[in-house]
Amino acid sequence: MKKKAADQDRVINIGDISSISGGTINISGGDIQQDSRTIHTEGGSYIEGNVNTGGGDFVGRDKISFDTEMNGIFTLSILIQRLIAARQSISPEEKDDLMVLAKDLEYEVGLGEMADEGNLARRLRFLGKLDPEILLAVLQKLVDPAAGFSSVVRRVAEKMSAAYDGTRV
Repeated sequence: MKKKAADQDRVINIGDISSISGGTINISGGDIQQDSRTIHTEGGSYIEGNVNTGGGDFVGRDKISFDTEMNGIFTLSILIQRLIAARQSISPEEKDDLMVLAKDLEYEVGLGEMADEGNLARRLRFLGKLDPEILLAVLQKLVDPAAGFSSVVRRVAEKMSAAYDGTRV
């Protein structure tokens, strides 16, 4: 059956369809045959037959997930950036050094349980040499259980907090 020219140019948006009955619908080259059943999904998904998610989640609409460790890293990043920006007494070069160090620290913290304790401690010590006040704020954030950091990160931060005398680590 040959299509009319007007049919070839017609585009149907999903939102344009309020009801479909009978016939065949061609979507992306495949046909969907409608039978006499009515399926009410109430806005959710409908899949007939077996579904294999491959071990993942099947989400019919908006999946909202929350990763406490990533949230902690995000808030740590914002904390460090705000503290650095607020420093009036340091040079632009020192601010740049702090920003690079902050990115390195965020990366190591982001490794979670795979973080290298030595690398993390080294970065924190260097941060303490550059700016002891920022180090204190960062340590307080890292040891906070509600922030969701890994046990490795908290353990290193707790050791450093215990040894911190306000001037050097």
